Parts: sequence; structure tokens; C-alpha cells
Amino acid sequence: MIKVIKIKETKPILITNSLLWKKGIDQRICLVEKKYTDELLLLEGICYDPLLYGDFLLTKSKIYHIINHANAIILLIHISNKLAGYIQLAFKSTSNKMNIESIAVHPSFRSNGIAKLLMINAEKLFLFMGVNTMTLEVRQDKKYLRDFYEKVGFVSYKIVKDYYYDGCSCIKMKKTRKF
Repeated sequence: MIKVIKIKETKPILITNSLLWKKGIDQRICLVEKKYTDELLLLEGICYDPLLYGDFLLTKSKIYHIINHANAIILLIHISNKLAGYIQLAFKSTSNKMNIESIAVHPSFRSNGIAKLLMINAEKLFLFMGVNTMTLEVRQDKKYLRDFYEKVGFVSYKIVKDYYYDGCSCIKMKKTRKF
């Protein structure tokens, strides 16, 4: 599979699993392909409550759009032939920013460092692609997630009231590349 990503003032970057692995991405991590859609949707359903996240959740058509058109990628990690987790990354074509749209780890693989591994590898991609800033949004009521993001170097910079369907605010966080 080949994925084209465009970042401000650069030529489009052709992303393949081979290139990712050559650039130091863990070889258990790969780009999403259509054949992984059902297991990805199953993991999303296990990890995210649709009443809280609604339209933010992945659908089959969103996954296909990411694979074929969007300036975004989803990285998967399989352990023992089972989808252990994923991270969805969106790139801003008008700036040097990458947003972590979502990250999920299957409950049977939690507390094994999978989320940290996904974040470390997202950062490797961030550095390789010349991105200056990584951003993400996290529910204000998920303190344990904010604590995790802070441990991997993110800082809070903005609160957006009533961001989620249930009225919960989000905290916007970012990590800026050190030159």
C-alpha cells in the first residue's frame, strides 16, 4: 500500500510500510488497509462509547476515505495476529501540524505499553516528516488520559466548552518539536 501525505511547503511524501520501518517505526506497526476494516471497527466499538463520541467515531466509509483520499493515516499494531491498537493521524496540508485524531488499545492489551508504543512511533513519524507540532483533543473528564499525554510530552493549551455530544469540554494539547 502507498499513501500520499502533503505537508505545507513540502513535496508530497509517499508513505509505505517499508518506508515507515526503514525510518525506525516498530515493525509490528503497519498502515491500515481495507482488509483490516472490520477488526478496526470492532476495536473502535469496544473502546469508544458512541453516545459520548458520536460522529467522531470511525465508520467504514471514513476508513476508506482515509485509505484512499484523506491527508491522514491510521497505524495499526497487531500482537499474536490480533489487533492490539491503533492511532489515527491527520496532517494539515496548510501547516506543519499533525493531529492525533484517536488512539485505542484493546482492553486485553492494556497496561502493556501499547499506547506508549503507538505514541512513540507517531512521534518518529512526526520527526521524519518534518512536522513542527502534534496536537490532540482529550475529554476534560478523562484525567488519566491527560496524565498519560503529559507523560509523553504534551501540554494543555486550550479548553473548548461543550465539545462532545454530552456537553463535556475538551482540553486541547500539543507537543512542539524541539530544534
